[in-house]
Amino acid sequence: MTVYTLQEKAEYFRNQFETRTRDNGEKFWCLKDEFKTEDHDSRIENFIREDLHNSMFPDDYKYEYVVDALDLISEYEDFNDINCEPDIYTQDLFKWAASHSSRQEMCNDIISECNPKSIEEILAYAQQREREEVLHLVKEFLDNIDSDYINLHKGE
Repeated sequence: MTVYTLQEKAEYFRNQFETRTRDNGEKFWCLKDEFKTEDHDSRIENFIREDLHNSMFPDDYKYEYVVDALDLISEYEDFNDINCEPDIYTQDLFKWAASHSSRQEMCNDIISECNPKSIEEILAYAQQREREEVLHLVKEFLDNIDSDYINLHKGE
C-alpha cells in the first residue's frame, strides 16, 4: 500500500482536471467527465461544490485557482515557500472583480485594511487574497485525504 505525500496527492487530483473551450472561444477548467460519474466518489468535486463555492454558482475563477493551487503544491516541497500572484493585467483584475458581488466585498475589505494607493492595488490585493484562501483550503483538503482513498481509486 502506497503512502502519498502532499505533493503526490496534489498531482493525483490535478490530473482530474482539463481545459475546455466554450463556443465563444473562451477556455475554462473543469473536471474530466470520468470523475463526474455517479459511481465515482469524487472528493475534489464535492470539495469545490460545497467548500469553495458557498453561495456562488459554479465559478471559472474558483476552478482556475484550485488548479493553480494543486500545481503549486505539487511543485514546492515546502508549502510555506508558495506565493500566490494576482493577475498582472488591470483588465483581467476588473473582469475578476465584476464576476461576483463577493469579490467587490473583498475589494472593500482591502480598502479598509491596507490603505491601497490605487484601484489596481485594491484589485490585485483582493484577488491575491482569494487565491491564497483557495490555496489554504486546497491544502487542508489534501491533508484530510488519506492514502487509502487514492489507493482505492488507483486500484492498488
